[in-house]
Amino acid sequence: MPGRRRKFKVKVRRYEFTTLRIGNVELEVLQRVSEDEIEELASTPLDALISEVERLSSRESEHVFEVEVSDGTRHIIGGMPSGEERLMLFPRPARLRAVSIVKISDAIEKGMSSSAALIRLPAESLKTRKIRKELYVYEGRVIAPDDVYLIILDTDQGRRYVRVTPKPIVESLVQHVLTPREQEEVSHADGRGEGGDSSPS
Repeated sequence: MPGRRRKFKVKVRRYEFTTLRIGNVELEVLQRVSEDEIEELASTPLDALISEVERLSSRESEHVFEVEVSDGTRHIIGGMPSGEERLMLFPRPARLRAVSIVKISDAIEKGMSSSAALIRLPAESLKTRKIRKELYVYEGRVIAPDDVYLIILDTDQGRRYVRVTPKPIVESLVQHVLTPREQEEVSHADGRGEGGDSSPS
């Protein structure tokens, strides 16, 4: 027997794609264009979520929607059309705080011989830009020169390493003696790993 129906508060955030340029690197990010709060009559928080997701999914839109019920239940709708090259930059829209660029050439000059060492390049070796605008990372394309190895995304929900250089190009720099912790860091560096925070503190 279905439970008693009651009102749940549901937040709907709508994002649109935009391009962030840092030097000669282009990163596709999200810009939040609206946030609405509605009340949904349902038996459970999940039912409230499903009802709103079904409503939004029936609309043709190039936007990304994030639906969140008051108990924290959340779902993402939208993203880039299938078939287009894209990376999972973060598992859910996360506010972007800073972007750092790690170049292969800089790493070689400093004698770095493993992916873990590349990740731990001194801050002064990185080209870092603090992001003042309210931008978010979720899914997106990354366009970068061949000598860019990693893009480091610092967000309000943790750090993400996105490897943009094809693996064969950097095989000579990749792990030969890595601890399990370092191996985990490298596995998250390709931008397709699970989870959002793969960084050392």
